[in-house]
Amino acid sequence: MNDLVVPGTFVANKPIRAEGTFVENNKTYTSVMSIVREERAIPLKGRYVPRLGDSVIGIVNDVRFSGFQVDLNSPYPGNISA
Repeated sequence: MNDLVVPGTFVANKPIRAEGTFVENNKTYTSVMSIVREERAIPLKGRYVPRLGDSVIGIVNDVRFSGFQVDLNSPYPGNISA
């Protein structure tokens, strides 16, 4: 389940060092508006950096011989092989 949360919301009972979070007393909290899913905070500020297993939505920017280049609103373009 995904929950939209405000800064300072508890995320996990263990220290998780990730963008958009801070650790206090070995517990993890959000530092910006985020979506929390399974002890992971996805910040709603800045660029999205996908991780293995994430489902993403993007815009196809270029069709190439070997596949597609996709804008994921990430610092890096996505490439899909055909």
